[in-house]
Amino acid sequence: MAKKRKMPSRKAIAVFWDDKLEDINADRCFACSWGGGLERCHITARHNGGSDNVDNLHVLCPECHNASEHIEGKEYFAWLDRVREKVNRNWFAYHYHKREYFIKNPSAKFLAWIKENKKDFYAQYEERL
Repeated sequence: MAKKRKMPSRKAIAVFWDDKLEDINADRCFACSWGGGLERCHITARHNGGSDNVDNLHVLCPECHNASEHIEGKEYFAWLDRVREKVNRNWFAYHYHKREYFIKNPSAKFLAWIKENKKDFYAQYEERL
């Protein structure tokens, strides 16, 4: 029977990366800031010599994990920077295309943003990222 691997917690991974990347949170994808179904993901795959140590792990949502599955090293960090830049430009538009969901209890800040941007609210969803 195979020995079960001991992986660091999402919190331990976030603590390690906190001073290396902006806005790191163990409860959010390091790339797109999505908060659901998070996975601990290798930067360099284990079959390519990567370890299970915090310096080789990130916390990603399933979609970002899938998108980054076959990239490593500098290419991975370039991908991470591109995704984070797109999300910073327009978080809602980025996630609208990726996921089907509805907002049960929108915050006052979000409702104010909708009111302020009402004219082009739907156009922002269709923004090419």
